[in-house]
Formats: sequence, structure tokens, C-alpha cells
Amino acid sequence: MLGVAAASVVGAAMMCFSVCMAHIFCRSRRRRWQTVLAWMLCALVCIPLGEALRPVVGNCSGQFTGFLAVFVYLYLFDVPVKQRFFTYFFVDSSMYLTAVLARYTVLLFHGLRPDFNPRIAFVAVYFVLTAAYVLLFFRVLRDLMVERLAQFEEHLGSLAAFACVGYVLMLLLFDAWQIRDAVSPGEYLRLLLYVVLLSCGYWLSFYTMTAVKEGVLAQAQVRELTAQVRQSEQYYVTLTSHIQEVRQIQHDSRHHLRVLDGYLRDGEYGRLRGYLAELMEQAPDTGSLIYCANYTANILLGFYGEQARSDGIDFRCDAQIPAELCCSPVDICAVLGNALQNALDACVRQAPGEARYLSLLARMVGPNLTLEIKNSYDGVAVEAGGKLLTRKDEPGHGLGLASIERVAAQYHGYCSATRTEREFTLRVVLTMGT
Repeated sequence: MLGVAAASVVGAAMMCFSVCMAHIFCRSRRRRWQTVLAWMLCALVCIPLGEALRPVVGNCSGQFTGFLAVFVYLYLFDVPVKQRFFTYFFVDSSMYLTAVLARYTVLLFHGLRPDFNPRIAFVAVYFVLTAAYVLLFFRVLRDLMVERLAQFEEHLGSLAAFACVGYVLMLLLFDAWQIRDAVSPGEYLRLLLYVVLLSCGYWLSFYTMTAVKEGVLAQAQVRELTAQVRQSEQYYVTLTSHIQEVRQIQHDSRHHLRVLDGYLRDGEYGRLRGYLAELMEQAPDTGSLIYCANYTANILLGFYGEQARSDGIDFRCDAQIPAELCCSPVDICAVLGNALQNALDACVRQAPGEARYLSLLARMVGPNLTLEIKNSYDGVAVEAGGKLLTRKDEPGHGLGLASIERVAAQYHGYCSATRTEREFTLRVVLTMGT
């Protein structure tokens, strides 16, 4: 038989643990007194409302009226709405599940050995199970789940729906407050089976979201590589055209030399200067074609340099990247291509008449390849959770900086972005293996 005191202690503990777990997932955007007042008002409303609804929905009326806590989540936490709904149902499911497990465990042993006090045992087992769960959550699950929730904001609708269905189904199937003297082993096994199925459902949901995210990243990388191949083709066409022009000039140089010699011999210095000026205008600008010794990096620098100049952007490049690197050309493309594309886009978004520039500095410092890309921008940056977000509306965008960070982590380096009112700076360090 469940005593009122035992039920009250466990119920109050569940409420306190639920509030604490909620603030583990999300940080309150309100002041401390507002946070405390919001939870107190929620409790003052839910407790009498639960008692009033008990004849209608039974012993789980407190859990059903606890749905009002969703409004507290919406008021306190500055995270996407889907994440707030998921957090509520996950927290309340885990807290109620520990109470059900404690009650069923005590009732199972009470049926076998009726000589111990089930009320005290219920409270003791509940606190032991809850302490074990909280410890496991802090040690293993917390950082992983918070990271996943931050990564999969756009895919949290299905996860929140699953958490809601799992919670409501648990309330309908298992009653932690029902007055009874024992449970059968079959009922206990059914509870354990539900715990396993619910845990597997959460794991499968997170695994599916991870697979979807990896698929999106893979598609983005394919698009990046395709764009880089096209850039290489365009750059190759431009380079071939310049080389052909140089060869033509070299072929015609002996004729030009004869003319220049004639002007010089006859003292026609004015015509000599005019002829030289015309030759200089016709000569292709090849000085900007070779930026560094690394073929892959040079293709990207050449492509974005030409694009920057065509958009009226001052492009400055001081790249000392060696021909041979202990780094995959694909990774070099991912870093340089995304960094230069983002910088170019930021320059293009500036208002007409503003000074626009893009500069790149690349050096080998010991075993490290260091890159510093600076560019002007309009001073507007979208940020959430300490991370910069894209300002593009097209699907598939916004993964450039994430791709750079991935490559930096792969080569045991780092990627950092800083900004002032009008200048954005991206620094990337890649450690080249020996």
C-alpha cells in the first residue's frame, strides 16, 4: 500500500529533479528571481489542478497537468521550440520512469517477502535509481545529447513527437501511484521491455539524425568538389589563353625589335615611346597567375583572384605554400575554397561605394600550415550558440565554416574567427605530419 507521505516525498523529488534536469539542457534567459517565480507558479497551478482532475484521468493526473510546464520552458529558455518540447518530454519521461521502476521493484519484492516496509523501501529505491541515472547522465549522456540537439535543430520535430508519444504511452501503461500490494513478474518484465524499447527508440532517433546530417555533409562536400573542378577547368582555360598570348608575343618579338631598333636609329623617340606603350598594353598580365608553388592552392587562388578583381574587390595574396604537403588536395580545397568563397560573398554584400578588400597570408611555421584570411564586410553577423550562421537562404549553404573546422580538427589544428566593426578575420592552422 502506498502511503501519502511516501507519494508526496517522491512527487516533490520528481519535480525538483525535473527542474534541475531542464536547466542542464538549456540555460535560462531570465533573471534568477523570474526563473524561481515561474517554476513556483507552475507548481501552484499544477498541484491543485492535478487533484481536481484525479477522478477523470486517475492517479497520473499530476503528470498530465505537468504538461503546463511546457509554457515555463517557452518562457525561460531561448532555444528552438522543438528543442524545448523534446527536452520537456525527455526529462519528465526519465523522471517518471525512475519512479515507476522503483515502485514496481519494491512491489515485486514485497510480493515475495512481505515482511519489509514498502513505503520506506519505495522512497529509498527511488532515490538510489534517480542518483544512479543522474550520475550516468552527467558522466556519459549529457555532453553528447546537448551536442546532438545543437547540431540537429532542423530535425527535432520527429524526435519531439517520439518523446511525446513515448511519455503519454508510459503514463497510460504504468501507474507509479496505484494502490496495490504486489506486481507479477510478467508485469515487471513488461516494464523492463518498455524501458528497453524506449531507450532503443531514443538511440535510433539520434542515430538516424546523425546519418541524415552526415548525408547532408557528404552532399555538400560533393558540391564543393564539383565546384572546385569547374573552377580548375575555368582557371586552366584562362591560363592556356594567357600562355598562348605570351607565345604569340614571343613569336612576334623579333619583328617588334626591328621596329624599335629603326625608331632608335632614326631618333624617333616619341614614336618609340608610343610603340612601347602599345606593346605593354597588349602584353597579358601574368604576374597574378602564379601565387604559390602548390598546384591545388594556386588553382583556387587564381580563380578567386580573377573573380575578386572582376567584382571590383582589392585582392591581396601572399601565399608561401610549398609544392608538396602532407595533406590531401581535397582538404586543401575544402579549407581554401570555403574560406575564400565566404570572404568573397561578404565583400559582395557590402553597400556600393564602400571599400572592399580580401587578403590572404599563408606560411609554413615549423610543421604547421597557417592561413589568415581577412576581408571587409558590412558589419552584420548572425550568431547563435557562439557559432556564426550563414546569411544565405538557399538549402545546402552554411556548411563552409563547419567543413573548415572539420579539416582543422582532422589535422590536429584549429580554426578561429574574429571580427571588428568592418573587418572579418579567419585563422586556420593545419599540422602537417612528417
